[in-house]
Amino acid sequence: MSGSSKRQRTKGNVKPASSARAAEVLAVHQLSPGAATLFGFSKPSSIDEERESDADVNSELRVALKKLGKKDTATKLKALQDLRQLCDETLSSNDVVVALPHWTRPYNKLSMDFDRRVREASHLACEGIVGKAGRQLAPYIKSLVPCWICSTSDPHSPAAGAALKALNAAFPTPKKKADAVAYCRVAICKYLDEILCESKPSTLSDPRTVPAEEMEAKYERVIATSLRGLSSMMSILGKDRNDEADEQYRTLLDRPKVWKYGKHKVGAIRSAFYAMIATVCQHLSPEILSSYSSNICSVALAGVGELERSVCLTAWDAILQALNSIENCWSHVNLRKAILPRFWGVLKQGGGHSADLIYPNVLPFLSKLPSDALIDKGFFEELFPNFRTGLRLESVCSDSAALGAIVSAYVECLHFCAVQAVKVKSEKWEPLVGLLLCDQLLPLVKLALLDFSSNENLAKSPLFQATINCISQLVKKGQKEREVYVIQEFWLELKNIVLAALETTMTNGHPILEDLLRRLSSMYQIESSDADSLHSILRAVFEVARERAFADSSSSQLGYLKIVLCLLTSVDDPTCFFRTSSSVANDDDDEESQDVIIVFIRSSLFPILRSRKETIDRRNAATRIFLRLLLSLRNRETLLDELQTDLSEDLVQALLDSVSSCESAVRESLAAWLRCDAVEEFIVSRFSALLNDDGDASTWDTVASIANNKESIFGEAILCRIVDCVSGYFRAQMSSNKLDIELLKNICTFVGQHFENAKETLSSKDIDLFIRLFQFRVTFSDDALLQCWKASCNAVSKANISDALLNDLLNCIQDELRDLRTCERASQLADACTDLTALASDKRDFLRRLLPKNDLWDELRQRLPLELACARPLTRGGLSLSAARRATVLARDSKEATDAREHALLTVYAATLFFRQGDILLSEEAVKVVLLEFLWNLQLRANVGWTVVEQMDRVLPACERALQLLAKCEQIDDLFYMTQHRANLEGFLWSQVLGSLFAYAIEHELSFDSPLHASFMCSKTKLSSYELHSIQMIVCGIERALIESPATVSQTAEVLCQQLITSPLAMGIFECDARTQLGACLTGLCLIHCALRLGTAFASVDSKVIVPQVVDQIMTWRDKSDAFLFETTIDKASSEQLAFNVEVCHFLRLAVVERSGHLVPKHWDFILCSLVSWLQTCQEGCGDEALAESLGYRSLLYQSSLLLFASTLTFNNPDKVASLPDSLPTEWREFFSAAAYQIIVPMFFTVAAEQPHRRLFIELLDGLSLAFGETPLESLKNRGSDSSLLDELCLLLMSPHRSLQTAALKCLKRLASEIVSSDCTTVETLSESEETVDPETSSIRLPTSLIRTFDRLLDEITGLLDRNDDTQKLESACVAYCLGWHVALHMFSEASHQLRVHYSWSVKENNRLADLFHLLFSLMPTDKRASTHMSETTRPDDVDVTSQTRSGHRNFWESATTERDSVKDLSCSVYLKCLRLLPALVRQWYAGLDKNATSEVDRFTSAFASPLLVQTELGSIQQKPYCSNNMQVRVRVPTREVIATYTIGEVSIELIVALGHNHPLSPVKVECGRRIGVAQAQWRNWMLQLHTFLSHQNGSILDGMILWKDNLDKKFAGLDDCMICFSVIHGSNCSIPKLQCRTCKKKFHAACLYKWFSTSNASSCPLCRNLF
Repeated sequence: MSGSSKRQRTKGNVKPASSARAAEVLAVHQLSPGAATLFGFSKPSSIDEERESDADVNSELRVALKKLGKKDTATKLKALQDLRQLCDETLSSNDVVVALPHWTRPYNKLSMDFDRRVREASHLACEGIVGKAGRQLAPYIKSLVPCWICSTSDPHSPAAGAALKALNAAFPTPKKKADAVAYCRVAICKYLDEILCESKPSTLSDPRTVPAEEMEAKYERVIATSLRGLSSMMSILGKDRNDEADEQYRTLLDRPKVWKYGKHKVGAIRSAFYAMIATVCQHLSPEILSSYSSNICSVALAGVGELERSVCLTAWDAILQALNSIENCWSHVNLRKAILPRFWGVLKQGGGHSADLIYPNVLPFLSKLPSDALIDKGFFEELFPNFRTGLRLESVCSDSAALGAIVSAYVECLHFCAVQAVKVKSEKWEPLVGLLLCDQLLPLVKLALLDFSSNENLAKSPLFQATINCISQLVKKGQKEREVYVIQEFWLELKNIVLAALETTMTNGHPILEDLLRRLSSMYQIESSDADSLHSILRAVFEVARERAFADSSSSQLGYLKIVLCLLTSVDDPTCFFRTSSSVANDDDDEESQDVIIVFIRSSLFPILRSRKETIDRRNAATRIFLRLLLSLRNRETLLDELQTDLSEDLVQALLDSVSSCESAVRESLAAWLRCDAVEEFIVSRFSALLNDDGDASTWDTVASIANNKESIFGEAILCRIVDCVSGYFRAQMSSNKLDIELLKNICTFVGQHFENAKETLSSKDIDLFIRLFQFRVTFSDDALLQCWKASCNAVSKANISDALLNDLLNCIQDELRDLRTCERASQLADACTDLTALASDKRDFLRRLLPKNDLWDELRQRLPLELACARPLTRGGLSLSAARRATVLARDSKEATDAREHALLTVYAATLFFRQGDILLSEEAVKVVLLEFLWNLQLRANVGWTVVEQMDRVLPACERALQLLAKCEQIDDLFYMTQHRANLEGFLWSQVLGSLFAYAIEHELSFDSPLHASFMCSKTKLSSYELHSIQMIVCGIERALIESPATVSQTAEVLCQQLITSPLAMGIFECDARTQLGACLTGLCLIHCALRLGTAFASVDSKVIVPQVVDQIMTWRDKSDAFLFETTIDKASSEQLAFNVEVCHFLRLAVVERSGHLVPKHWDFILCSLVSWLQTCQEGCGDEALAESLGYRSLLYQSSLLLFASTLTFNNPDKVASLPDSLPTEWREFFSAAAYQIIVPMFFTVAAEQPHRRLFIELLDGLSLAFGETPLESLKNRGSDSSLLDELCLLLMSPHRSLQTAALKCLKRLASEIVSSDCTTVETLSESEETVDPETSSIRLPTSLIRTFDRLLDEITGLLDRNDDTQKLESACVAYCLGWHVALHMFSEASHQLRVHYSWSVKENNRLADLFHLLFSLMPTDKRASTHMSETTRPDDVDVTSQTRSGHRNFWESATTERDSVKDLSCSVYLKCLRLLPALVRQWYAGLDKNATSEVDRFTSAFASPLLVQTELGSIQQKPYCSNNMQVRVRVPTREVIATYTIGEVSIELIVALGHNHPLSPVKVECGRRIGVAQAQWRNWMLQLHTFLSHQNGSILDGMILWKDNLDKKFAGLDDCMICFSVIHGSNCSIPKLQCRTCKKKFHAACLYKWFSTSNASSCPLCRNLF
């Protein structure tokens, strides 16, 4: 039986225990109070009373208040938090007022709780209640305020702050607070009396449940807060209102236990007690103070011995307050026996660890001592030795703060005692002052000076300053002869100490002695009676230090030299140290001191200044001494002349620095010396060495002073020599690869200062420097260099030589234009030239000469083969191949990219210059020439896509600005004529520029007269290839304009179309013989093709007739000539023959796309047979590498691929197939399609594998990709098995070319659909059988190749992000990753709900979905721009057939990536599809995010994704309402609701599914509509089932409802529920109950049984409890 008592209760047994049933019986019987019960006890009457009393309390508030009585800390905290939340959000003022009687008792208890968090939370809750209750709190403040006011002194600062905040919220003004405290004064004092005098640890806590340590800690804390609460009460009432509480105060102060807290062992209690005593002395009436003066004085003054840091501050506050408030304070205590011994103990211990708190109070304490004690010698003999005893403690010496406090207090007390002795004027004062100064002060000074290394903190303390101040004050007060004698004795002793300090080690100087000497020197300079004594000390120290500094060869020389320097620089007149008499000397003494100084300088300082072996410190000190003495000499020229032989940078710079600060007479002498030849040569030589990295950096200070030359010290000669050195440095650095940045900054600073100080005329050296600076400005970039350049330009503008100088610079600029190696250099050259333009008098002429010469433009353009520059339009048929050379072979990209880079750099230069100064030259032809070069380079970039220059983007704004200005000035027609002239002469790119310019002018509504005059070309009987190019590009421009602005250009297009179609060359093709007139056939066919591209919208051109006629003519040429490349090798074809075949194929593609329904069977036979023949011809040349790289071969293969692509689309379009001959689709499927794709598929894989990185093969790859993307599934499978084909396609998906990725995506989707169909069949078969398949271990997954692709791409993206390089490769990898997920989501969209469960495990493994979303949120825009990208209709596999059948011409303002889908569009599309198809997985991922990520995802989804998703979901149901035999689904769009009505027999239920604002991140809400014939329990069960299906199924809302319907159908069809989840269909894997118990015969879901077994730790049946 013992074992059975521990077993779990049987699941489903809801019968309560016997004790609970008995309690229920007692509760239901209405027993009167005191009535006997079954067990002989009476029911307590308080239960009913309590129930009745809180009946009106809000139910939620009642629950929270009841939880406050729990013992568990967590429960109390949660209840207090809930209470505050209810007050802030839910409860009304009336609800809070009703609950106030039930709040006071829990608050008083919780505010003293042991846990500080509970105390803080109780005050926060009280604040909420107070805010709601307002004035209605008044009846309860007597119960709240006593504990409340004590809590404001809680040792836990947050708790105290919360209590104070709540108190201020209840009583916002000081007056209201004082009124409340006065009103509650009796209750407060009664409460304090109970706590302070009657409470014990056992009475404040329950000894049965609380440990003894917690009881004691709580008791101590409550006592301390109560004492401080009394202080707070007195402070709030103030002196004015404390009289009202005199009776209560007396009652409390009469209790002896209160006064015993001053001796309590706990520091917090003593501190609170002293704070209370200080408040009593400060705020209570004199009557109360006199009544309790004895108690106050005894306990307060006893605190003089406190050393505990937390107590001493309040203790000394109480002491001083008591001494100030009680007049006869010392009469209540014995100073000698009770107070001073404790005070001496504190001094001997150095204040313990509280010196910084105690010692500032020592002087105020001494000032309150009886006067007879202050002049007692015995008092001093105890006071100051005890001070010094504390100072010697190691703990004090190591603490600078404590030491400073003690020293300050020491000197202050000594000064105070001496002053008091002087005031007494008794016979005792003289020995007393001598005792204080000589016996007490000087030992401390001696200790600091003679042993400063051991007492470093003492020396750094305010000892010396305090000593000087003390002596100064005593000197002012002492006037008698005896008084002066005492002071002189002090000076004599101090002199001996200072001289003794000189005997200590002086290796590195004596900083403490120097500090003292500086203070003494400053005191000496103030007129006083002790000047002679001070001078004696200083003179003696100076003599000793000077003798040893220049005579001793020991290591202490530097130390003595510093002493000498300290003395000389501390006084205004250093000659005082060389005089033999007192400080007031006569003229003879002054002359004598002058001679002594000169001898001293020559014998002592000059050897140091001239020696190269001296240390830097000694030389600096000697230099400063020399300058200090030199300024005091009258005959200084002789000494200065002696220094010219051996110069140093320090000396020269020091003399230079002193010029501006000395007197005028001295300034002239120094300036004359600095201008001498020796000094000039020295400066120039040192500066030259500095520029060669072999000089001293201090030379820069000298050179900077020369550049400023504010005192007019230096002449022009030295400045010219320095400028010449700088020019030489610039010339040398132009060819150097290494550049010292710091040196360059210093040079630029000098040059800038030089030019800023330049006069109106510049020397030839300055002009040469400006030219060198210009070259340097173009080559290097630095902020200092730029400032220097600006300063030099300002200087040149002030001079009258601008034009002459600019003419010299023009040749230099033209040389720079031929050597623009980097874009930065081109930009810098343009910026520099812009600055030069501002200097020119004739800005127009100078700017014209700054532009590149025409021959330079021609030379750079001719370096690049135009066939390569126009490879895109030539391949796609936009430009005729008739002008291309037969031998044109696509070389590698590097050489062409280099040639294009040189032209682009020159374009960047000209564009930058024009963008800033182009308005000046609008009417000049040179500007139009430069603008055409802009357009040519932009067209080149649009064609090829080379990113050879990083800053090419600045060219387009300059170009657009120029075009707008030309149009405004009505000069754009000239530009059109110039462009057309070049196009007719050179074709290729210039023809494209012409077409782009025309389209741009129309799109931007630039007013111009049409310069095309196509009629004169159309009327010709012969056109050159370049003129044909011009017509083709004009048509491209108009075709683009028809799309953008049809109304503007429709008339021009119609006229041109009519002229083209009726031109002699176009009409002549029907009479031409292809054997002899192949060129005319080609030209006429091109013109008709152009006309048809324009004329499909005009009635004047009947393409229905023309297209069949032209096809008939082409068939005639096929029969009468061998011009067609059928059954021949392409290497033997001429360039004209290749161009002809390409144009014919191009035209046939147009016929298939535009007029497929008007072609007869013979036309189709010819087209399809030609297609296969051309593909076979290209296949034969595929193995020849040289042939494969030729332009003609690529063009033919491209056009053939596009013809195959167009034909496939036509036969796949049911509408078009209906207009075709009946037998044609069958022939296409059985013969032509198989034959064509049998050729194109291997060629596609070959080209994709061999030319993946060739930029010029992109167009060919685009055409092959379009054809390959439409490959039938049968042709794909001929390449190999499904797994190998999947591997190949996934590799293509990771290609950097978007066309390959798109083709792979389309094929993968086609293959994936078949895989999904197969997997669906497998899952249905397993579902119908008795075999159970766990989705987690099932082999039915997403294709392994696809999963590997995800992982590989993710690793690649992560690596690229970590390295932060190769943005283009990163973008390609992200695109591939998104496309791969498009394939996976496509499989989800086509899978059944059972199959989605299996596929979901592939996504959940290794957190693949989390990795996807992490990447998507780094790619998607998270601001308002996301709405422009957020669309699920983005189809990465959609191809704009119209754009692919165009010429391949890009306008010059279009980049090479214009046609690519952005990564943002793809990432947004993937995210939307995941939300729609995988809502359950998304919800699981969202639930596992942290708080910050959750907020960001919710914000983004709610703002941009959910509205679109809900609109799509509801719109799809609204457009096609679901309606079956027994369920109807409809929507309510405004309320985001889906209503499902299920009816079977007499049972009718209606459930409403409401979608959240962040759907599908939050689960849907299932609400009840109306129900008929359904029990309540069953109703709830079905609502739970629907909620489960919608929460755990991946699919749309309609999918979940259909699944729920199937569940009900099966239930009504006779299938039993699983007795664990009570559902027929499992909520997560959609399985039905199959596992049957052998005993009770009930069936269960496999997943439910697994969970039951794992959680119950038993293998029994959940229903019958038998072994399963």
